[in-house]
Amino acid sequence: MNLEQLIDEVYGEHQAKLKAQLEAQKFQEQQEIEQAIAHFRSDFDAVISPNLQKELGINVRATYQHPVYVFAEFVYKDENLKIDRWCGDAWQVKRDDNYLTGGKPNVFMKCLLIELGKIRDSFEPKSIKVSATEMLSKFNSHYVEIEAIAQSEEWRNLCEVHHNDPEMKTHLGDVLHYLGESMGCVEEIKDVSNE
Repeated sequence: MNLEQLIDEVYGEHQAKLKAQLEAQKFQEQQEIEQAIAHFRSDFDAVISPNLQKELGINVRATYQHPVYVFAEFVYKDENLKIDRWCGDAWQVKRDDNYLTGGKPNVFMKCLLIELGKIRDSFEPKSIKVSATEMLSKFNSHYVEIEAIAQSEEWRNLCEVHHNDPEMKTHLGDVLHYLGESMGCVEEIKDVSNE
């Protein structure tokens, strides 16, 4: 056996051993994560019902560290919120990793709902009027650009040179027609939001 073959054999065994150790470690970590999530969920389901969790869009996640960190996360009125364990059997709500509220299981739900009420009261939805006006402006600029292409000498020449699709000229006219229809719909939204 030559040197290269010896290196391949020994190094291959070494790599296989490292790969097996890594796979075993990943399997162990996954087992720990699944156990931690199951434990968290059994306690969490008693604090916030599964139906309410579903309505809030709560996802239970975990990160592997010692011990495994398990948390629930959800978005309410554009706010990213996280719920995790705090001081044994208590729970806390965080927004951007800043503490908002918390408490023992018997008062936690009330604390959470109060915080959600505060968030709801301070929530300012994006104005449809502003969005409709901006959208109409964008549509209009695109309409003008497409109309300029449709009326250009270059477009007419291109249509005449390539006879593959006899409808080629009308396709661009259709685009303008449907874009105009869309603009009319947005205009109606804008008019309604102005009332």
